[in-house]
Amino acid sequence: MRNRSLAIALLAAASIAGGAASTGAATQTVVPRDCVHEAVRPHQIIITCADANFVLTGLKWSHWGRRTATGTGSAKINDCKPFCAKGHFHKYPVSVKLSSAHFCRSAGKTQFRRMRLTFTHKVPAGNKRTNSPKIACPPN
Repeated sequence: MRNRSLAIALLAAASIAGGAASTGAATQTVVPRDCVHEAVRPHQIIITCADANFVLTGLKWSHWGRRTATGTGSAKINDCKPFCAKGHFHKYPVSVKLSSAHFCRSAGKTQFRRMRLTFTHKVPAGNKRTNSPKIACPPN
């Protein structure tokens, strides 16, 4: 009887621990990585969804929490000279901070809604050193 009680207690503890672990993973804050799909700690984020002429690549996250995330990587930006289809991509080192986590009903997930993107060296033409591109919830 005692062994049976112990076995039941261990099974109950294991199922509670397993449920807590899977719940924790499901509640991590995400960010859109390609304008349609969300990810935790993505290696790439497309900033301009219509044409992908501005993409963050090689992202390495030093912190990823429920409220904020910080990382570094490169911005690959098309100079669109003489026009975008014939333009060339240039890489610029950047730091990224994500914040303002809100629940997006359309995705059913908590998502970062603000990005602070800082060019850490050369600033590309037409940009400021620090930019704040909008991050919208995915469409329904």
